[in-house]
Amino acid sequence: MEKKMGYKVLWIEDGAFVEIPHFAGPVVLSKKYTLRVAFNVSDAVKQIQSAEYDVVIVDIRILPGADPDWENLYKKSGYNKIDARLGIKLLFSLLKSDEAAVKLSNIPSWISPVKFGVFTVEGEREVKDDLDELGVAFYRQKKAGISRKTLLELIEAIIEGLKKTYKPGGQK
Repeated sequence: MEKKMGYKVLWIEDGAFVEIPHFAGPVVLSKKYTLRVAFNVSDAVKQIQSAEYDVVIVDIRILPGADPDWENLYKKSGYNKIDARLGIKLLFSLLKSDEAAVKLSNIPSWISPVKFGVFTVEGEREVKDDLDELGVAFYRQKKAGISRKTLLELIEAIIEGLKKTYKPGGQK
């Protein structure tokens, strides 16, 4: 029997192999979270459709993976992660599907903007309008010299927001 370690967190980050030692260490060592990583959009969609997460952290510059719809969007951007902004497109697919470039066939009922955060190199001005439209309130910028605890602090801010949003018994 697997021991449950508190909240389930999905981190969508194609550079996670490089960033895991730096940012994921404090998350794992806190022993409050079960951390899963998706390395591209296709993998993220599969994980989101197969399990419920308390928190989902999204990078804006992620690769498409093997799904042809996401690959096509990436191709249209000139195979450029900066221009493709697949993380934002994924958020639209999950949170505002009527305006999404990729329509997902199965959006789980647990999906809610209050469970999402963005952890990216883009500056706040570059993503603020999209995040406001999507209702995603939690954002942290990756930049030189940021604390190793930044990912942990972002997760904890989302959890605190959830506690204020959802009342006991699952009612809003």
